[in-house]
Amino acid sequence: MNNKKRKIHVAFCLRDLKVGGVESVLTRTLDKLSHYRDLDITVITYTPIRDVWRDWFASHKNISVRTLYPSRFLGTDLPHFFVWRLLKHIARDVYRWTRRKFFNNRAFRDIDVIVDYYDFDCVREVEKLPISKIAWWHSSSAKFHNGGYVHHIANYNRFVVLTDAFADELRQQYPAYAEKIMRIYNPIDVDVVRQMAGVAPTRDGDYFVSVSRLVNGKDIETLIRAFDKFWRKNNKPNVDLLIVGDGYARARFESVAHGVGAKNHIVFTGTVNNPFGLMQDARANILSSVGEGFAIVLIESAAVGTLNIASDCAYGPREVLMDGRAGLLFNVGDTDVLANYMDAVWNNTVNVKKMVNVATKNMKRFDANEISEQIHNLILDTH
Repeated sequence: MNNKKRKIHVAFCLRDLKVGGVESVLTRTLDKLSHYRDLDITVITYTPIRDVWRDWFASHKNISVRTLYPSRFLGTDLPHFFVWRLLKHIARDVYRWTRRKFFNNRAFRDIDVIVDYYDFDCVREVEKLPISKIAWWHSSSAKFHNGGYVHHIANYNRFVVLTDAFADELRQQYPAYAEKIMRIYNPIDVDVVRQMAGVAPTRDGDYFVSVSRLVNGKDIETLIRAFDKFWRKNNKPNVDLLIVGDGYARARFESVAHGVGAKNHIVFTGTVNNPFGLMQDARANILSSVGEGFAIVLIESAAVGTLNIASDCAYGPREVLMDGRAGLLFNVGDTDVLANYMDAVWNNTVNVKKMVNVATKNMKRFDANEISEQIHNLILDTH
């Protein structure tokens, strides 16, 4: 008689894997979960895995990959030209509808638990499937409320958010879903981040850094204008602002930077696959977002011993920075206070070492091993 217990087959679903915080968190999570012997793991994406992640999946052969919509031409990226964009959008919707109608069940045929990992990306594909389902929300609370996503929670067994503050808000506003809502922090492997920092590209000289997708919600304009105020107040010192990342709003932010006095000290590096060396050597890491789901970059910066300055947006920064004891918080869009914080760091009038020590001593709550155990238990309970 064979008493061997069958593994639980869990599928993590999202549209695609680009270079960004969510993708890094997902692969970090999958790496830890792949060591659990009672799990089989599959990643299901809309489009084929991009080149930047192929090596990662090649080194994790025990994690399988399935593609819902294999056409690259009708993938997640659309052209900017309006007419061509509209035509391609219509063609893509027809293509996806057809695939869902006739091939959807094949992709999920042997799955026990579905994790819709990024903001209900795959709700159309999974909402009617008679399978245990978990949804994960990574974006801001504003996006959740303004987008009218709350009704999707009914389609899932559990709904995971990234901060206690957001979880408490949702339970109060939507008591019918209170038992489904839970908080799990994004994980970080401090040792790995520090090892990566040791082999990462570096830069000579003094600088502040911001590692971010260049999209409107990150409010890089506030960062640029605050840096310009700080630079002029301090008699135009030889210090730079490095803006690390890319996104659809890059050209607009570059235009803003070109119009300020400190323009020659503002550097757009583009995407850097390993930014930890730049973060480690910076005077401070700055997050200027209008809203966040969690702000993993603040934890990564703390892991390499760099002070964080962050907007007090909902939700994430205040919880990560422990109400200002583990970093500096400023009101969203407040260029004056942000400039003053840069000035304080530059002129050593703030106790950077104390805040960095507080941040470092409280990293365990984000430890990848502990978080992976929480996720493992969630999968078992949901199944």
